[in-house]
Amino acid sequence: MKATDELYLQYAGVINKVVRNYARQFPDLEDDLYLQAGLIFCKACESYNPEHPIGTGFGTWLAKCLKSLTDMIETA
Repeated sequence: MKATDELYLQYAGVINKVVRNYARQFPDLEDDLYLQAGLIFCKACESYNPEHPIGTGFGTWLAKCLKSLTDMIETA
């Protein structure tokens, strides 16, 4: 799947929700969290397989990938 502006806008709510959740606990990292979330979005697009046997949608896959933001928080 190709990362596009349209696709990003379609899933911006998912990204914002996850980032705001972490930013409440770590307000100093909010800008970095948004930057990292954008990178995670691009990587999620590249790694998404719509033919996977489990059949998860992209929104679910993106939310799962965004959980890796905890790695950034733990190293900060």
